[in-house]
Amino acid sequence: MSIQNFIKVSRVILLDLLIFVGCKDNPVSDGGFPVEPGPILFISDKSGSYQLYSMNEDGSNVQQLTNDPNFPILDARWSPDGKKIAVVSLVGDERTHPSFRPAIFIMDADGRNRYQLTQQWVYVDDSTYGRLMYGGAWGPVWSPDGKQIAYVRQMVPEAIGNYDIFIINIDGYNERRITSTISSSEIVLDWGGKNQTILVRIMVGFSPFTKILMYTPDGAVLRSWESDSLGYMSMAYSSRGDKVAYVVDFYPASDHQDSIFVEDLDSGAIKNITKGTAKFYWVVSWSPDDFYVLVRVSNRILILNSDGNGFKDITPFESEDLYPVSWRKR
Repeated sequence: MSIQNFIKVSRVILLDLLIFVGCKDNPVSDGGFPVEPGPILFISDKSGSYQLYSMNEDGSNVQQLTNDPNFPILDARWSPDGKKIAVVSLVGDERTHPSFRPAIFIMDADGRNRYQLTQQWVYVDDSTYGRLMYGGAWGPVWSPDGKQIAYVRQMVPEAIGNYDIFIINIDGYNERRITSTISSSEIVLDWGGKNQTILVRIMVGFSPFTKILMYTPDGAVLRSWESDSLGYMSMAYSSRGDKVAYVVDFYPASDHQDSIFVEDLDSGAIKNITKGTAKFYWVVSWSPDDFYVLVRVSNRILILNSDGNGFKDITPFESEDLYPVSWRKR
């Protein structure tokens, strides 16, 4: 069966299933947070479900911001001006494939005025494969002006393993796809820099040698970080936009270590600020003054000096799953 026919048949089956089970979105609450959030947002399942927490840069003033098991928080991002937060939660019927249940919501910085930004399903007319169906929405990153959000959707059926990048206005209008790939897994990492570009990690098949591409908002590729022997795992723009911090995974896997590098985008100078001291790093964000980089290492939250001279562990408590997601810029 051709991929076109496979897509068509699977889409019909999924649509029949949706008609049968229905679609029930989570209720929207406007109660707001119980306290004013701190600058660093993180997520933990300490309460029994994934909920949003915050703390200060030094690890003090740890606060649980949400506590609704019916509205778990899977991801969150501060807007560039610090006045809003984009979060990812679940919508739809529990029998739907989990890849298609995440949706993006927008709320004020105090947790009020929450609304659902992305719908569970969207159609795209593709010049090669005809009308395609995508579901879910996760990994939101804000445009530098705070007017748009880029994110990932998965094409139906999930067996194809195709993910593409979409952009939508924060009023819910003008949703469009900016990448068109087959059999690749994509993650939106950041949106910024001096040229206002989007950083996307791409994994083809099961290859460990992931690469990172720099996209314009209209889908043009300006640059890539890739290698036949390295995996580029995560990347974030500095607050001034003149540098990036990124994780490189070294192979062979039997003895590989991750390292975090800082690259000056103007001069091209690159510095290793960790020198292979751990595995499973993930760069989250830079501090507003660019002196520090927020990093996840397994279930630990670290603040690294961006010049490589030391770090601080600010993990607030032990949890089966805990990860930082955003650092407020203002």
